[in-house]
This record gives sequence, structure tokens and C-alpha cells, in this order.
Amino acid sequence: MAMKRCILRPSDLLRSAIEFVVGAVCFCFLCLGLPLEPQSASQKGNGPNGPNGDDQAVLRVSTRLVEVSVVVENRKGEPVRDLGRDDFTVLDDGREQQISVFSVESEQPPPAPTRPLPPNTFSNRLEYHPGTPTSVTVILLDGLNTHFDDQVYARAQVVKFLKQIRPGDRVALYTLGGNLLVLHDFTSDARSLLAALGRYTVRESGEVQASEPPKPPTSITLITPNTGGAPQGSAPSVPIEVGLERYMRETAQRSADFYSMDRALRTLSALEAIAHRLSNVPGRKNLVWVASSFPFTIGFGTANAQNVTRGERSFGHEIERAERALNDANLAIYPVDARGLVSAFADEPNLSAERSVSARRPGENALNGVGQLTPTHDTMEELADGTGGRAFYGSNDILGSIRRAVEDARVTYTLAYYPSQTEWDGGFHQIKVKVRRSGARVLCRRGYFALAEKPLGPSDRDAVLREAALSPLESMALGVTVRVGADPSIPRVIDLTVDIDPRNVRLAQQAGRWVGSLDLLFAQLSAQGQVLKGLAQPVTLRLTGEEFQQILHNGLSISGRLEAVAGAERLRVIARDATSGAMGSINIPLDPYVS
Repeated sequence: MAMKRCILRPSDLLRSAIEFVVGAVCFCFLCLGLPLEPQSASQKGNGPNGPNGDDQAVLRVSTRLVEVSVVVENRKGEPVRDLGRDDFTVLDDGREQQISVFSVESEQPPPAPTRPLPPNTFSNRLEYHPGTPTSVTVILLDGLNTHFDDQVYARAQVVKFLKQIRPGDRVALYTLGGNLLVLHDFTSDARSLLAALGRYTVRESGEVQASEPPKPPTSITLITPNTGGAPQGSAPSVPIEVGLERYMRETAQRSADFYSMDRALRTLSALEAIAHRLSNVPGRKNLVWVASSFPFTIGFGTANAQNVTRGERSFGHEIERAERALNDANLAIYPVDARGLVSAFADEPNLSAERSVSARRPGENALNGVGQLTPTHDTMEELADGTGGRAFYGSNDILGSIRRAVEDARVTYTLAYYPSQTEWDGGFHQIKVKVRRSGARVLCRRGYFALAEKPLGPSDRDAVLREAALSPLESMALGVTVRVGADPSIPRVIDLTVDIDPRNVRLAQQAGRWVGSLDLLFAQLSAQGQVLKGLAQPVTLRLTGEEFQQILHNGLSISGRLEAVAGAERLRVIARDATSGAMGSINIPLDPYVS
């Protein structure tokens, strides 16, 4: 079959729903030139039944695999290494589940890639990346939610840790400030990590300062205007200073709430991007999050329940997206309080004990800091317990906290099951893992949100794709391979063939066809990371049984042409499964093809 091509134009964006079948005008489905590799047993895509093995089951929307990363330690805190499938029992809301997938990851050397990529081919699929780790730890230095002095101390502690990493440790360094940045991706090379951290400059977090609530005045001089012959029963007058002070305090609180909301949204976006990045990485995935505040609730737990100026916002859509990404990635979060040992006498929630005690002014309430510390630590505990990590606070040993998180990744067990009698209604399902070993302690996530798979609305979808275009991380939840070609006779036009791994795509049978949908985005970025032009393209799949079998065995390919704009240095190709939200993205340098 001859392949038809066209140049993508902005007018393509005006079509809100386009159905692509074999032989369509701008895109066509082809058999991939790159055969699909068998998926490892630990990946979420495998199904239990049906012809053609696991691959057929993964494409059924009703098949939902829940994966749990488990750390087991003995009474001494040492990892237990010799457990098998029959040693574990998994309960979902109290009901015992059949373990469909079981694997053990230890500090074995990672396998070599199956084969190198062909020329002019780019992929986010793990089998094409040399040295794919069996467990990883991301250290996130959060400058957005941490004061300057605490950042300096935390950075020094990370430097000490990096000088002690072992050959089996796979560590990445990310920072969050104005944007999420990758200082260095996964490696065991301490020298390279230290060099990357040495190039990082700690920034003053104006956002933290701006979002701190105003402090009440220590004294107020009451000046009540002369009411003269005010009629009996009239409302009492409000002192001028009291009314002015209240207005100023509430205005300052609204400003603080605005910055708190902004920090929360940016932090949730960063967590979602990290989860998408790590989704298909096998084994234990740890996020060591070093910060002094975790801004997911605003205005809750305050002493004054009548304070109506606090913005009690839950960020429903954003939190659900982050929860879904964390669920799918099976990412364990290790929050580390960058303040170190904090005294109950602290008057500032971001001061360490050594600084806070000396900075406290005479005559101040010694318990001022208690109400501020509790929500932060409660949030840390919730994040850790909910994801299977550990929360570290009340100690200056940040180095030891990071080391403990890395130690947890040395021996991990992956258990996966298909929940029985589960309603995917968004409710929380509690997971409990038991092990047949006396004195053993189990560390795993507390549960998962049974979120129904539903397409996003247009505005939410656009927001997700826009964030993916600007993210410094390549998402790996959806396997994507892009082949690039150029015709010298047509300046600044490149041919693209986007190969999508169908094992990561959710399809359902409707009226005799296999139905699903994808979102594609082609974003051209400048050297500074600014999007110069973006083309979004929805792809609706309505496959006959024959087409389904062809794509299942050979893969899904979508081809077209794209015109590069002036100043664009790289192309970011993003594919997103509209049903599950799984996303894959690749960065492609444009200079070799358009210069």
C-alpha cells in the first residue's frame, strides 16, 4: 500500500475530532519496521488470559493491573532477600487477591540493550537505552518550597551523600524552582553527579516568603470615634485601627493564598511529570523530596476556624491527575524536611532549631511554631504512607535520610494482581501485604485510588499536553519511537513516522470494532525551551478485527510531514492515550535535518 503524506498545518487544529483509518489523508497505519520486543513480566501491560498471550489482554479496557512495590526487612532493618511468590498474601480492601505477576529486583548489573537504534531514529522505550536500571532513586532539591538557608544546608548534605554512593546506586538529580530541571539523569558515577550539582546555584524562594501568612500584631491602640447621640439599639462602632488592621491582614492573607496555590499547582505538575518519566522503569522507584514545606492543603488546621480569608482549595482536577500518575508509576515518595531538627519554640516554619532558638525574640509565644509544624509533618507522613516511602523530619541527618531511601531499593519485590470485585468509582482501596516470615516488616504503599479511565475535557487535555511540551523530562509510560527523514529538495520540511507501542494503548470492543483514541502533539522549541509552534492532532481508532490483529502483532505507525519554523532547535513529539492518560514523549534535535 502506498503511503500518503501531507504537511501538517495550523488548520489541522480546527478539526475537533478526526477519524483515521487505513489509507487516511494525513496519517496512515502501517506495520512497524521495528518488531516489538516481548514485555517483561513486571510491566503493567501484561494480561492473564486470551489468545496471543499477554498482549491481547492488555488492550482490553476492563483489564486493570495493580502493581505494588514491596520492601521487606528483618528485625535489624536489613533487607530480606529469599522470599518467593507463595510467601506473600495481598489483600485489597480485606479481600485476598491472586498474585498474577511476581518478580524480585536486586542490585544486579542491568541487562544490555537488545539492539541499537537505527540511524535517524529516536525512542523512549527502555530496550533501546543502555544500562536500564532495575531500581532508581530521584533526589529532588525543591527550591520552590524551601527557604534559602535550608536549601544551602540540604545541598551540602546531598554533596556528602554523593561522595559515598556505591556502584549499584542509580541516582538522578532534579531541582524544582521556577521550573523542574534535570541536573543529571540516572547514573552511578559520583564524579559526574557532583559536577552537575556544582553547576547548580541555590535560589532564594520568593514564592515561600510571599505565601507565608501575615502575623497578627503584638498590640493595637484602640481609637473609637465619638458616636455622639447614637440611637439606642444601633450596632456598636468598630475602632478605626481595628478595622484597618483587619482589612490589611485579610488583604495580605489573600495574597499569601494566591502564592500558596501557585506553589501547589506547580509542585503537583512536577510530581506528575516525574511519575510519567518513571512509569515504565522496572523495579523500585524512589523520589527523595527535600523541601521545608509541602503545599497541598491551604488554610486547613489553622487555629482560627472562623478565618474565611484562607483559600481552602483542593485542586480537584490537578490532584486527581497527579494521583493517577503516581498510581500508574508505583512511585514511593520519601519526604525529607530540609529544616532539619526544628524546635517547638520556632516562630518561623522554615527555620532549623539552631537558627530558630537564637532568632526568637524575647516575650514571644514559645508555642507559636507548633501549629505550623504539625500540618507539614502530617502531609509528609501522608505522602510517605500512601506511596510506600518513609518520612524524615526532626533530624539534621539529611544525608542519612537519603541513604536509607537508597538502601530500600537494594532488594525489592514486585507484586501485581487484577482486583476482584472492584468498582472504578474513584474510591480509595486499601492494600495490605502480609509475608510468611517471623519478625519481618513490610513497606509498601497503603492503597490506590480506583480512578475510572475517562477522556479529559478539551481544556484539561490541552493543559496536560502543554505541560508535557514544556517538561524537561521524557515521559515513558507510552512507548514511542520516531523515525526522521528529510528531502534536500524541500527546505525545512521533515518526514516523521511515529511508532506507538500498542501494548500501552487502551482499546475496547464496541459494535464489532476495537475503539480507542490518542492525542498527538508536535511542539517546536527554541534553545531556551520556549514553544514556537505546536500542532495538536487527535487520532480516533476504530479498527476491524483484521486491523486490530495486524497492529497487535506489528505495531502502530502514524506518518506525516512537518515544516520547521525559524529558530526551532528541537522537536518534542508527545503521544498520549486519551483513555488511560499514559504518555510518551521524545526530544529530537532539528539542526541535522533542517540546516
